[in-house]
Amino acid sequence: MDILKRSLLFLITAAFLLTTLLVDAHNKVVVIPLGTDIDSVHNVITVAPKGGDFTQVQAAIDSIDDASKSNPYIVFIAPGEYSLQRTLIPKSYVSLVGSGQGVTTLFGQRASSAGPSCGGRAMVTINEFYTYRISDLSLVHRAVGNESVVGICNSDLTGGGVILKNVALSVTMGINNTGIYSAGGSVSVTDSSITIGGRPNSVNNIGIFGTAGGTAVGLYNSTVTVYGDNNAYAIFADDLSANPQLTVSYYVRNTSLVGDVVVKSGAFNSVEVVNSDLYDVNNTGSGTFKAYHSIIRGTVSDPGTATCLATTSDTAELNNSCVAAP
Repeated sequence: MDILKRSLLFLITAAFLLTTLLVDAHNKVVVIPLGTDIDSVHNVITVAPKGGDFTQVQAAIDSIDDASKSNPYIVFIAPGEYSLQRTLIPKSYVSLVGSGQGVTTLFGQRASSAGPSCGGRAMVTINEFYTYRISDLSLVHRAVGNESVVGICNSDLTGGGVILKNVALSVTMGINNTGIYSAGGSVSVTDSSITIGGRPNSVNNIGIFGTAGGTAVGLYNSTVTVYGDNNAYAIFADDLSANPQLTVSYYVRNTSLVGDVVVKSGAFNSVEVVNSDLYDVNNTGSGTFKAYHSIIRGTVSDPGTATCLATTSDTAELNNSCVAAP
């Protein structure tokens, strides 16, 4: 009996240590990575080059007409490369789950446009009051010619948002390139990478841009890498001085930011960085910048309104005002 109990305990423990969850979906066995913040699995629609319910991601999303808080769906995307036919528009209570970064890859449709609110052609557009979950895949959006392109556009001013977990987002080759453009609501990025890069003579390249209706952004255990000939901003809190009741707030934890950090005027605009690595900080107007236990490899403009605690530069420890100690 003791041997049987020990054997059962071993099997139960092993089950909890598995890194995948098997779900029977329409008589198919689907392997869904754990840790995707999915509260429960009620319904699974599959997308695959062969053998799935659909071959196109948007078609799978559009087939769902009864998703709700008590009846959520997962659109599981099997390994492969998928070219989107148009801007991808998620639905409330429908989560997108791939098979891993570089294993499931979605390529943006260059001819799609999210309208002027996002300042470019968007790969994914969010326009409902709901926080969407996208995990375990790669999103690749490349421009042609003088296009301005955006990876994910949160255009809903009523508070919609997006959660990215274990996602590689790449937006490149445009005259202006933005990874995530948020005009309101929330953005959460965990265990992910955002890579932004313009073609020669590109104008603005931005990792995450927060503006308009107020935005709360969380970056955790991730990397944001931005490069370009002119302006390269890892995170950008837009000027909201005309709307002092609104705010753009960034909370950065255990993250590497390659590109400037910009905090524009706004009564409550703020960037707080903990245990992270970053470059130049452009802190202007009434916004606030705080860094704790981090490395700032460049300079902090307007250090009088900035705070650094246990933070260093490449060559020296920074004092409380983010100035290198003598």
